[in-house]
Amino acid sequence: MRLDDHPECEDAKRVWLNQTEANDEIKGLIDEAQSPQQEITFQIGAQAGPQREEIASVTANDFTHAPDGFLPVWNDYAKRGEYRETPTPEELASSVRTISYDRGPDEPIVDVELKSIYR
Repeated sequence: MRLDDHPECEDAKRVWLNQTEANDEIKGLIDEAQSPQQEITFQIGAQAGPQREEIASVTANDFTHAPDGFLPVWNDYAKRGEYRETPTPEELASSVRTISYDRGPDEPIVDVELKSIYR
């Protein structure tokens, strides 16, 4: 774990995991998934990096029409309609295409409430 002084508050610290610790934490989280739906939710959040509002709106179409290696994200909630692309591993894109084969192209891949994603 890395620790540094917080630039705006002298009584606070910034804390983050180093890459090895982060990979171990992510693997441990994904291993705890109790369904393919939960696993893909964890993978999207951990490997592509969208915010929870964005995770809930990801569709198979997003992976189909994105440049290779990226996930396009429209965030109407926090970013006021701004568009961005997050790097996405090909293995994740392949998993999304597999899990969403029986869904419509514009149907969200993650079928849970935002509160569930947050928890």
